[in-house]
Amino acid sequence: MTLQRFRWIAVVASLLTAAGGDLKAQTGMGQTFSYAPQPVAYGVAPGYAMAPAAVPSGAGFSFVSPASYAGGDGMYSGGPAIMDGSAACTCDECTASGSGLRRGHRLGQGIRSILALLAPYGEGGCCAPHWFDVHAEAVFMNLDNGGRFVEFSRDTSNVSRITSSDLGLSNEPGMRITGAYQTGPGSNLEFTYFGLFDYSTTATATGNEDLLSVFSDFTDLAPPNGLEQFDLANLHQVTQSHDYDSFELNYRRRWLGPTCAIQGSWLVGIRYAHVIEKLRWLSVVERDSNGDGLLDTGGEGYYNLDATNYMTGAQLGGDTWVCVLPGLNVGIDGKFGIYGNNASQRTSIYSIDFEDDFIGILPTERISNDRVTFIGELNLMVTYRLNHKLTLRGGYNLMFIDGVATAMNNFNPDIPQLTERTPFVSNKGDLFYDGFSIGAEYMW
Repeated sequence: MTLQRFRWIAVVASLLTAAGGDLKAQTGMGQTFSYAPQPVAYGVAPGYAMAPAAVPSGAGFSFVSPASYAGGDGMYSGGPAIMDGSAACTCDECTASGSGLRRGHRLGQGIRSILALLAPYGEGGCCAPHWFDVHAEAVFMNLDNGGRFVEFSRDTSNVSRITSSDLGLSNEPGMRITGAYQTGPGSNLEFTYFGLFDYSTTATATGNEDLLSVFSDFTDLAPPNGLEQFDLANLHQVTQSHDYDSFELNYRRRWLGPTCAIQGSWLVGIRYAHVIEKLRWLSVVERDSNGDGLLDTGGEGYYNLDATNYMTGAQLGGDTWVCVLPGLNVGIDGKFGIYGNNASQRTSIYSIDFEDDFIGILPTERISNDRVTFIGELNLMVTYRLNHKLTLRGGYNLMFIDGVATAMNNFNPDIPQLTERTPFVSNKGDLFYDGFSIGAEYMW
């Protein structure tokens, strides 16, 4: 625990030191010599990427360098300057002579005016840096948690009633939220929470005192060779659940391509994540052995398994964005890291007997082990600006985790009363999440 705490302190101190260096290097509103854009001077192209002058065919207009206009909030609020004779005006103001077609954003006549309403908010053009103060999105992910095949229940006709294949974990909603704090020109600290995924699935089999369990190897035996509360049962019910949550602290540095068509960033940070899987088995046996209408044998049996993973480590990543048109961008974002995983499994088996009350079949068993785990994340995204502050965001998300303890891999059917039991923890499982997301970015 002391070593883990020291690793956290060392990594956080390194991130804060880098952020502090950026704060000292910040020199007002000027553009730095690096490719990192200055988010405060929003929409102003860096000096090395000035828009070239051009004269459209058949028109008396020429585009010059983007105008730097400080609006009421200190941000750029005008389009590129257009020369109309001797007078200069912004795109939102100029009207081409002859056709009367307004050349600014969301402007036009007839069908063009209608189509222009669907266009994104494009102030600042492609040179506007991809920036937000906070973003939040709903994420809907499917889960493939692999694991070995397990047959839990079978009837006396030798027909399988419940297997691990009946416990698929389907689409589940979660969320991702990120807050950004600018530490310098084109750089910031980000805190991200990703989680709230709570998968759960249940498989149920009913019978007439003919359900057999894997604990007795599906043999039709009465106690002591079988388990009174699990074999020759009327009900078998197996439930599996899965929870995922993670917290990240990252330092991000942004860059802008010379032509503004491509921009992106790189990041370095730390992440804490936990994965918890639970397996619950309920068995109900209702027997009238004397034929007097009274339940004098049987009862309820319970098998509880918790597989937990607590992962902490460093990660690297970045994103790249392509400007389709001002205000509409497509991009790819990725992160990967190596983590120390404290994996464990905890199992208990007990029953409630109709005659003998509580029976402890297996006292709580807990085994843990440490190993190295890999987490990789890839997101394909698109953003659409609605106005100066608000941008819609959506995409397709993938995440892979290798080296975790899962419920199926740690299921142990050996019962001390029937056979020798060897406790173990298996932390070699893998998880694959994929699904889509939709949300928004907001800038103060």
